[in-house]
Amino acid sequence: TCSLSTRSSERFKRLSRRRVACAGADRALSAEIYGQDPEVFGHRRGAGSRSKQAAKKASESASQQQQQQRGSLREREMGREREEFNVPEEDAWGVLLGILFFFAVVTAGSLLMKEGSPVAAILRPSDAFLSARASAAWYAIALSYFASGMGAWIVYGTTEMGATRSLSWWGVIGYSTGSAVGGLIIAVWLGPIIKARVGASSGFAATDFALRRYGRLMHILVVCISCFYMYIYMVAEYTSIGNVYATLVGKSVAGNDSKSYTTRIAIAVAVMTWSYTALAGLPASIFTDKFQGVVIAAVVTMLLVATTSLKRNEISRSEFDDATGWFSKGFEALVTLWIAIASAELFNQGTWQRVWAAKSDSDMRRGFLVGALL
Repeated sequence: TCSLSTRSSERFKRLSRRRVACAGADRALSAEIYGQDPEVFGHRRGAGSRSKQAAKKASESASQQQQQQRGSLREREMGREREEFNVPEEDAWGVLLGILFFFAVVTAGSLLMKEGSPVAAILRPSDAFLSARASAAWYAIALSYFASGMGAWIVYGTTEMGATRSLSWWGVIGYSTGSAVGGLIIAVWLGPIIKARVGASSGFAATDFALRRYGRLMHILVVCISCFYMYIYMVAEYTSIGNVYATLVGKSVAGNDSKSYTTRIAIAVAVMTWSYTALAGLPASIFTDKFQGVVIAAVVTMLLVATTSLKRNEISRSEFDDATGWFSKGFEALVTLWIAIASAELFNQGTWQRVWAAKSDSDMRRGFLVGALL
């Protein structure tokens, strides 16, 4: 045991001497390469590492300053954009009331040109008032479905999806295509079947099918669900139009500062649209949808050109990659939106009224397909 311990201690000493010699050779070689004394070289090497750290900190601070400058520049640009929307309230009211009165006058004029008393038509609505049965060509159905479908979701839904990076493209595609899925289901499958079961000349909504197929209790349930859906739908529409006008006149929509203004806008729109639809019924809605569909298509085209051509809207490739992506959560949102929106649209009785308003099944199919594509 003593001899083994002695040999191991001698071996350890030899290894230690070799390590010291190697370390000295490394320092001498470094001094020979850089032309410096080993001690001085060690000092210079430490100073070099400290200078590299200082340079790294300086570059980081410079990049932070550049980012802050970019952020302040964007804030100034956004401020200028908000200032550009400071439309006088009188002008905004003039535009809104002008549009509403135009549709009211046109609707009233078309009603007066028909035979019979307009008052009698209001007090005792006819079948045409409620269903516009077999009166609309495929292009009228397409524009009507397109105009009625382009609601509040185009202001809030798709933009919110696109601004959430985890949803991004899948969310935008899901919301946009999901809004058309209901029309495709009706055009390709359910529309002709439900219309044949109810009768082309006896009903005008899916509630009639529920009554004939499942009885009064199911009929009441479907009516309640449809009314609740339409209530949420109209609240969203009136809120959106009020917020849009508040933004145009430079009011904030985040707090309660613009609450009274947006409420007055919503009341004006509700009263005027109710007045001319009460005069002429569903034909008035389809008639005004033709104008609205053309106007919406023109506005969307102008917005597309503006967002893709204006210099201030340009972003770098890195910014684009940071803000967008194709993620599994986005795909889950796409599937969820398809199921949710399609199911909700099947309770939209305004859509079902267009099934009976079409002149034929062919017009109905073509109209819903083109409207869904738009």
